[in-house]
Amino acid sequence: MGYVRKAAIAPILAGALLCWFTVLIAGLRWHRLLKAFEIRIPLFALVCIAQIGQFFLMFLPGPAG
Repeated sequence: MGYVRKAAIAPILAGALLCWFTVLIAGLRWHRLLKAFEIRIPLFALVCIAQIGQFFLMFLPGPAG
């Protein structure tokens, strides 16, 4: 329990920021791909969908993830 209290906040925030950054990149990639097919979906919606996909990738076992 003492280790959690003594943990430095900067690496934790950096890790969370990097995880979110990968989701943002995934949303941007989907946006560019769909734009090539002239499908217009807002970037914010695609980032949300990418984040949902990341959640299921992490927590569902097997080929569904």
